Amino acid sequence: MRKKRVSLVWVWLMCALPAACWGRAKDLSGILADGTWLFNLEDNDVMRARHKHAEGSVGRGLVSPDGARVLFAVSLGSGTAKRTDLRVIDRERRNEKVLMAREDAEYAFDWSPDSRFVAAVGSGHPHEIAIVSPASMEYWAVEPRNEKMKRVDAVRWRRDGRGVLLKGADASGKDGFYAVDFGMKEIRLLCEPPENEEAVLSPDEKQVLYLPKHERNMYVMDVETNATRRLWKTGFEERFVMWSPDMKWVYYQVDEMPPDRQWAYFARNLSTGKRVKLQILHFSTGLTWWQPPAKPPVECEAIVRETLGPGRTLENGQPH
Repeated sequence: MRKKRVSLVWVWLMCALPAACWGRAKDLSGILADGTWLFNLEDNDVMRARHKHAEGSVGRGLVSPDGARVLFAVSLGSGTAKRTDLRVIDRERRNEKVLMAREDAEYAFDWSPDSRFVAAVGSGHPHEIAIVSPASMEYWAVEPRNEKMKRVDAVRWRRDGRGVLLKGADASGKDGFYAVDFGMKEIRLLCEPPENEEAVLSPDEKQVLYLPKHERNMYVMDVETNATRRLWKTGFEERFVMWSPDMKWVYYQVDEMPPDRQWAYFARNLSTGKRVKLQILHFSTGLTWWQPPAKPPVECEAIVRETLGPGRTLENGQPH
């Protein structure tokens, strides 16, 4: 396969509403991240996190809770030299740092609530949860004792800071959301949504948003009771759903075949049902949503060091 040079040229991406259709929602706020492109939902400005090109393809990007950095994966090389880096870039200084460099095709990753650590799982190492400190370049490997994951699609650092939540399949192939406690280092099943492929856990970890196959509806399930309810019927087939951090909105993509493109992006208010069309001008499957934390986050420094012990040193993306 010939190496492709993907130039991350900044484009103006409008996130406005057609005034004649829906108008602007005052409480639709925050930043949408697409790789290292950042789009302000309030004033339509594109805030550049990168200033240089990369020899590779940049995937999903995630703004740190404090808003200062962007975590992202970039695929590099080809053939036997192919690898994927997990990198972090400072939004102000724009200096870039390689956290991990592996042959994994993909990473699932998340920031700790206090923005001091990163949790990541590579597609080639689903049994190992890597914890990395971008500041000290230390590395911890969390390998649950009681269970091995067959596949990990998403990682979420728990709100209490004491572990992570994994979306994927266990060794038997059972799909669901799983919780891993840093102290116990054991996996337990949190819930099994009716549909796991497009299922997304809510920021408060109490609900799961999911899309039934072959049905143009969106549902939520209560994690504790497993009770489900339909949010609305759209008439379109939604994909790539996500919650807003404040849980007021749901984002999704539909293939509605408008005159100028074959996809459309919406945000919908969960209380009022108000629908906002986002004028995103290119196809994207990995947008993430950032908003400033509503309250001070849990401090994770002591939790990580007390439960996981001393970390290993990272050099050139590898633990030593």
